[in-house]
Amino acid sequence: MKTYRSMKLFGMTLFAPLWLQGCIVVDDRPGYHETPICVGGDCDPYLGEIRFNWGFETESGLATSSCAAAGVVEVDIQIYDSRGRLEFEAQNRPCEEAAAVITDFTPGDYDLRLRGICALGRITHEGTFPLDVWAGINDYGRKTLDYLGACL
Repeated sequence: MKTYRSMKLFGMTLFAPLWLQGCIVVDDRPGYHETPICVGGDCDPYLGEIRFNWGFETESGLATSSCAAAGVVEVDIQIYDSRGRLEFEAQNRPCEEAAAVITDFTPGDYDLRLRGICALGRITHEGTFPLDVWAGINDYGRKTLDYLGACL
């Protein structure tokens, strides 16, 4: 993940003009997508937006986009960075929302983990999907969660 380091040049006003104040975006991940180094007061690391919707594998192995047909009432969303650190989490989202738009993601490699939860609070569907996030809009389409078992 990119780290932001704020840099203030105190005590150097004779040698450096004040316009050098700002932030530097540093990336320490190998294989990271190339983006310009950000220096200046309006530091923008060229963030990405993640868009996807969900569907479910049924007990018979067919895919459906219907929450009712899959017996799912809520969806948990988690996004992990390439080091396995949790970057985003939204729990107990109503399944009927059927999609998500998550903003302000630093470009890079992530894993999206989705869980479908039945009316009894049990996880009946689950899936993990790789995300290759770039600056701007990243539309990943439908992510179909695997069927784990009935809501018993």
